[in-house]
Amino acid sequence: MIRPLRQGALILLLFASCEESGTVPAYLELSKFSVSCDPVIEGANTSNIPISWVYVNDQLLGVWESASEVPVIPNGAVNVKLRAGVYRNGVSSEPVQYPFYRLLSLGAQLTPDRGTPVQAVFAYQPDLDIWHAPFDDVDMPFTFDVASDTVLLHRDSTAYPSDTQEGYGDAAAFFLDADHPKIRAVSFENVDLEAVGTCWLELDYRTDVRLLVGMYYTSGGIVQDEPYVYIAPSKRDDGGMPWKKIYIDLTPFTAQNTSDRKFYIAAQLESGATAAEGWIDNVKLVRP
Repeated sequence: MIRPLRQGALILLLFASCEESGTVPAYLELSKFSVSCDPVIEGANTSNIPISWVYVNDQLLGVWESASEVPVIPNGAVNVKLRAGVYRNGVSSEPVQYPFYRLLSLGAQLTPDRGTPVQAVFAYQPDLDIWHAPFDDVDMPFTFDVASDTVLLHRDSTAYPSDTQEGYGDAAAFFLDADHPKIRAVSFENVDLEAVGTCWLELDYRTDVRLLVGMYYTSGGIVQDEPYVYIAPSKRDDGGMPWKKIYIDLTPFTAQNTSDRKFYIAAQLESGATAAEGWIDNVKLVRP
């Protein structure tokens, strides 16, 4: 199934050119987009790459969804390049090329009216500064301030297999009720957010309550608490609660004249609710 994104005019031109020239297109059969990581340096290989910019012989063929079939006019030996795209702050109307995944470049042999599989496995750029919290230790890599009346709990993948992502080790969980309606997990002092420049936060989560990612920082000598991105619960109408991943752009905070920056992950029991629960894993802070 052909699934172009925001490139309708370009695709129409492509097919019009095919019809005028009598050329039968070949097809690139994109795999589901994924990431390969060094688990020690880069953390877990979880990803959420819904789209990619696709080039053949350096010509842009559009922005395509994962596992799409892309028509291509040139046949024979070609060079295929893919740039991984994510939704900035989880907003589907804000697709961007993720700055920390490498350009994927590979050769392909195309045959008219036939598909050529393309394994789209991305990797991180070299020499990045990546802080990651896999929660594989009982000690939590967060503090809990006065805005929190409960804490994150370590969830061992052996003792609590339903609380963790299969194949990704342990996780952290929180449970809210009337006596413990709020949680706010604040990044440690040793998480470097002082440098200026591009900075993104990656987060795996599953919850039945809305999450908030915010920032503490000092500006003009005054400590600021700025709510930044609200994350919708992953719980579905049928009761399922799958793991999801979000990419959050923290660059607006690291590009301004502030200091003592810390990010936090928070949740609060909603009005009328008696309980809520959530799990987080594989938190990454990525910068050059």
